[in-house]
Amino acid sequence: MQGAWRFQERRLRKSAAIVLATAIAPVAAAEAQGIAIERIEAIERQIGGLQSELRRLKSELGEAKQLLRQSRSEAVDRHTPRRALRRDPHVRGGVGRILLG
Repeated sequence: MQGAWRFQERRLRKSAAIVLATAIAPVAAAEAQGIAIERIEAIERQIGGLQSELRRLKSELGEAKQLLRQSRSEAVDRHTPRRALRRDPHVRGGVGRILLG
């Protein structure tokens, strides 16, 4: 009888272990999945922040390019004489270097 009792006890322990493992496995899997989802969401937030930063930098670059164009235009205007230009009389036909009057 004792042999049968030990067999039943071992069988009961094994069954309990299987039931416990079966009950814990989905919880552990769900927890691991929850952690993975949290990491994905954090990465997505970081990507969104980087995209915003990229848009801001592109805007600043566009503004800097516009200022550069404006500055170049003003520099050309400053170096272009406002008074009448005359041609160099020492060049045949009067065509040649332009002198400031």
